[in-house]
Amino acid sequence: GKYNIDVYVDPHQDVWSRFSGGCGAPAWTLELVGFDLQNLTTTGAAVLQQDYQPSPDDFPKMLWPTNLYKLACATMFTLFWSGNDFAPNLLVGEGKCSVEALSCARKWAKRKKEKKADPRVSLKTVTVATPIQDYLQDCYISAMRVVAEELRGLENVSGFGTMNEPHNGYHGQRNLSSVWGQL
Repeated sequence: GKYNIDVYVDPHQDVWSRFSGGCGAPAWTLELVGFDLQNLTTTGAAVLQQDYQPSPDDFPKMLWPTNLYKLACATMFTLFWSGNDFAPNLLVGEGKCSVEALSCARKWAKRKKEKKADPRVSLKTVTVATPIQDYLQDCYISAMRVVAEELRGLENVSGFGTMNEPHNGYHGQRNLSSVWGQL
């Protein structure tokens, strides 16, 4: 680039999604597994700044990390990393997730480059029920593939990370009825 600044692409997320109190994954990932986005705050599944009372402006500093240990975020990371073990019967139907991930990534690429993403980037179409872990990981990898294709050949892109600040969810917790993490 013009200023000779190298860039390392770091796919960042905090507590899974802005819909679970941070940033990252789109809302449909939570809806896909049964979360009702309208009731995350009232049920205590997440503490969201936009729903904070008496006003979002009163949201305490550094409260958002406590969402790592609340139902929405912890469940999503559990399903992402260990869904085949924790929820082996949670199967997702035909193609919705993968199509949405690719569509989102292509829209991003279009906004950034003001052109369509490389049509050679293809995505395996899910035609049978797929375990949730495989489905979520396929969506993530597919979206990152589109980003890599768009940035291929740019001399100032020095590399790609896999995922910034991943969380293990409930994986490794011996007793879910005891307090763990920041509540």
